[in-house]
Amino acid sequence: FGSSSCFTMAPSSDPAEQRECFDLFDADGDGRLTRPELGVAVRSLGHTLTGQALAEMHAEIGPLATFDEFKQVLAKLAKGVDTYDDLMAAFKVFDRDSAGSVPETDLRHILTSVGDRLSQDEFDEILRSVEMQPGSNLRYQDFVRMMKPAA
Repeated sequence: FGSSSCFTMAPSSDPAEQRECFDLFDADGDGRLTRPELGVAVRSLGHTLTGQALAEMHAEIGPLATFDEFKQVLAKLAKGVDTYDDLMAAFKVFDRDSAGSVPETDLRHILTSVGDRLSQDEFDEILRSVEMQPGSNLRYQDFVRMMKPAA
């Protein structure tokens, strides 16, 4: 996995990278991704995907996703990608002290209880991916830069 271009923080629209990820996560090589494989593959390309959103996608496409269906899922997710400025504005709403950071506890509460909610495990996975310690503050400008290239 170390040299794979498949793992990225900014959503990818590169067809070769999409194919690489699909093939990498198609564990049995049958040309189809199971629900867990689909979730990991989509997330590895930099898209945020809750368990609920994954379940809704599978309700649409069925229990197994072909490469064409995988590309359709990615295209739908790409339409909802926020710009750098949108993400910064969203974080600033929760930056009570205008310090450029948001406490982990606030971020956990927001992401696990508002809108498309993440599970506690999904949030913990994000913490690990950005190497954030429980109880610390997230410098959101750095986080947003890592997640999305500046527009």
